[in-house]
Amino acid sequence: MNKYLLIVVASFTFVMATKAQHPDMKHGVFFRRVFADFQTPTGGSFFNFKSYRPAWELGYSYQLMPHLNLTVPIRAGVYSINQENTVNRPYLGGDILGQYYFGSNKSVILPYLEGGVGASRSYDGELNVQVPLGAGIFVKIYNGAYFTADASYRFGTKKSNLQYGVGFVYSLNHLADQLKVVDEQPSEKDSDGDGIVDALDLCPSIAGPEKFLGCPDSDNDGIEDSKDKCPDVAGPIDLMGCPDSDGDGVADVEDKCPNLSGLVSNGGCPAADSDKDGVPDDKDKCPDIAGPTSTMGCPDSDGDGVADFEDKCPNLVGIASNHGCPGVTDSDGDGVPDNEDNCPNIKGIAANHGCPGVADSDGDGIQDDKDKCPNKAGVLQFDGCPDTDGDGIPDSEDYCPNTRGAAATHGCPEIQKEDKEVLDIAMRAVQFETGKATLKYSSFAVLDKIAEIMRKYRDYNLIISGHTDNTGRAVINQRLSERRAKACYEYLINRGVAAKRMRYAGYGESRPIADNLTKEGRALNRRVEFKLVPARR
Repeated sequence: MNKYLLIVVASFTFVMATKAQHPDMKHGVFFRRVFADFQTPTGGSFFNFKSYRPAWELGYSYQLMPHLNLTVPIRAGVYSINQENTVNRPYLGGDILGQYYFGSNKSVILPYLEGGVGASRSYDGELNVQVPLGAGIFVKIYNGAYFTADASYRFGTKKSNLQYGVGFVYSLNHLADQLKVVDEQPSEKDSDGDGIVDALDLCPSIAGPEKFLGCPDSDNDGIEDSKDKCPDVAGPIDLMGCPDSDGDGVADVEDKCPNLSGLVSNGGCPAADSDKDGVPDDKDKCPDIAGPTSTMGCPDSDGDGVADFEDKCPNLVGIASNHGCPGVTDSDGDGVPDNEDNCPNIKGIAANHGCPGVADSDGDGIQDDKDKCPNKAGVLQFDGCPDTDGDGIPDSEDYCPNTRGAAATHGCPEIQKEDKEVLDIAMRAVQFETGKATLKYSSFAVLDKIAEIMRKYRDYNLIISGHTDNTGRAVINQRLSERRAKACYEYLINRGVAAKRMRYAGYGESRPIADNLTKEGRALNRRVEFKLVPARR
């Protein structure tokens, strides 16, 4: 009855095993302690452990298919030659077994069934051929290492017995994989012949330059094909590699008027000029009536520089200060009317009531002895020194002398709130590979926005500073922070930002902004900061 039950169990488990995967043992070795039970099959007590005969087993395991292993154990032990188990004799034996597995190499406990054929030869020369059938489990201790326990019934030509065993199995292929990881070197193969080995080449089948890690730039415009909207036609970086034939800042592929310089807001076409006076409608105060540029496209019938709709005397030449009507005569044309000019027929200066006075070398109407900038035309408000952009801040104190700004920003345009937010977000959004200065792909978008900001604020320069937490050696952290800042600097150069408008530096762990004792604090301290400063500063 027991034999039939064993056959049913074996058949069911075989069906289940064909759906299973195998543990990670292409080649394996095992070492076990086994115990032979000759008296339980003949009616003895299973619990009479003193009657069990011990043996040692050493074997080899080979994977035949994903769920089937072939094992070959060799066994040496003793057996009893009398009923009292008082006289023992040594024997040698071996088996050829097939093992079917449940589970996968990710499982901790792996049950299996086994069966095969074996033989043993005793001390007195007796040969006992056996057919073992059994079941067991593997318990994963570590990757490639297992504890094993099993039980089997061994049908024999001379003697049949039960056998129990415990031991240890180790995967040789797992060891080989570990050594391979240590010794493996990058392949020297270079399939596309671009000088970058395949192991380091992001595009191993297409030749490309080293700066793009082996990926091509077909039109040689400095933008790799994967990021180039026009990979076959050279174009500037700020237009994603597409040409701009008319130079209006709109790429030809998006320009509705590719051969006419126009406006971005108008799809690259010139703004409409309804009255055909050469002044586009968006700047023409009189878009339906032709007029000169000097009066913003409005007619000026008397040609005095005052548009008819503002000229109180549209048919008489006058002066702007008198609403286009004739004013007081200034015979010598020195800007001082004759009724206020002490020298009406001699060109002079207002400060001297229209008469020639002390020399005014720069012709700004301020005498040299009172002019703090006598060789450069300026304004009276600043004692003759210039305010080029007319923002009320003298050039000597204006960080952006050619662009209007506020005193709070030292004469430079104020940085808009949304642009400040981009710079603040970048401190947390720019990420690197762990322990390296390699930018992650997710960092490109925010760096591209910084490049756009730099094009927007031409009077500002950018300071890039790298920082780390205090994990590791300070000297290594210092070098890493500088390399990370430099990586951002080089990326922005590739996006069209001039190198002379940027500076970078690394400060290592010396400038924390949070507590390095917490995980969150260390995360905040690992950052790259971006700061806009006036170019003249």
